[in-house]
Order: sequence, then C-alpha cells, then structure tokens
Amino acid sequence: MLKKYQDVFCGVFLILLGVGLYAMSFRIKSVALNLIKADFFPRLDAALFVILGLILTGTGLSKARHSQAEAADSVPFWKQDATVSMLETLGLIAVYIALMKPVGFVITTVLYLIAQMYVLTPREKRTGKNAVLFAVISLVTSLAIYLCFTRVFYLMLPAGILPL
Repeated sequence: MLKKYQDVFCGVFLILLGVGLYAMSFRIKSVALNLIKADFFPRLDAALFVILGLILTGTGLSKARHSQAEAADSVPFWKQDATVSMLETLGLIAVYIALMKPVGFVITTVLYLIAQMYVLTPREKRTGKNAVLFAVISLVTSLAIYLCFTRVFYLMLPAGILPL
C-alpha cells in the first residue's frame, strides 16, 4: 500500500526541504559587492526543490491511482540495484567532501564525477570507450565550474595541490 505512494512521499519531502531552505536563506549575511548575492543560489535551489517536489507529487498521485496492487519484491531492499547505487553515491559524496580541501576542487571533482558516472551507468555499458568519455566530460565540467566561480563570481574554491 505505502509502496505505491513512495513518489508522493518523496515529493512532499522535497517541497518541505525547499520551504525550509528558503526560510534559512534569510539568515545568510551577504556583502553587496556582486550583482548576485550569497543568498541567490540557496533561494534558487529552494525554488527548484519546490517545483520538482510538486511535479513528483503530481506524477506520483497519478501513478498511484492507475497502479494495481503489486506483489512483494523477491529481492530484499538492501540488495536492490537502486539501494546499492544510493549507498555508493553517499559514500562517494563523503569521500568527495573529505578530499576537497587537501586535494583541491578540480582534481577531487574530476575524480568524483568519473566515479559517479560509473556508479550510475548500467553494468553492460561500462566500457573503456565510456570511461574515456566520462573522463573528458568530468575534466571539462570541473574546469568550467572552477573558472566560472573564480573568474566570474570571484569566489574562492580550494586549490589543493594544484597551483591555480
């Protein structure tokens, strides 16, 4: 019964998270040196959380109305591919946070993105060709983000072992 409403629960959670994030963004102190202040991105994220939560809640309600009672899964929850991917992602995020300051933004982000793409790619598509593609996408993305934040927004990101 509750399983068919899991998207609704997740959507409501996202809406509440967005509302909480928006409320907390008023506590951010910002210096008006830039056109974009420090509270802009948290408020943008909050709005996106609410919009995505509304979409997820709506599609979840629609799906729940049209679904039949499902039989219990034969595979335990902790052995399902989605659960394993989620746990691997949480582990990658923890390692990313731990290595950010000593190693630096660019290197840590490149390694994180490669590993995250590998985790999210189906097993049959994890080829050497895709690994090269993952590396190129990760490198370009990391450098673009670094340059955007340091040269456009004038924000400092951890340089780590690279002399950037």
